[in-house]
Amino acid sequence: MWNKSFESDKNEILRTVQYQQKGFLMRSTISSAIRNFLKIENPLAIEDDFIRELKNKRNFDVSFLNEFYRYAADSYRYSRSDNQLEFIWDGTPHTEIYRIAWYEHYQKLINDLAYHPFFNRLIIKSTVINTHENRALLKTALIKIIKSHSRVKETAFKIKKTA
Repeated sequence: MWNKSFESDKNEILRTVQYQQKGFLMRSTISSAIRNFLKIENPLAIEDDFIRELKNKRNFDVSFLNEFYRYAADSYRYSRSDNQLEFIWDGTPHTEIYRIAWYEHYQKLINDLAYHPFFNRLIIKSTVINTHENRALLKTALIKIIKSHSRVKETAFKIKKTA
């Protein structure tokens, strides 16, 4: 596929950084969802079979979060749409600055979404418990949550960001 941007373009550097961190941040999303679910839904720390299974599970199906991550990354790049690199006087590479900024933004996004009534449950049901029934419905609900949080509104021809 032909790209219309340069390798040293700000958006290209940012896109590269985002997809280098993709696996780590998606696993971090699942861990945060479990931690937030236990904190919000089980404040008394009562342990039943489900809670023990949730705490002990280590193999997650992160593929469910691919589209969610893509929407989060795209909306972040869209909100920082200028493609001019800035001068960095201390010699820090642009990739390192964008890596830190993207990580902080993504962690803030996950922390903000933690208090959405269904976010943690959707993540746990689709990645930890691995229910394959209604997977498309769960994915659609997750995409609606990220779109409403980032205030993205789809129109017939293009995507607009609302105020």
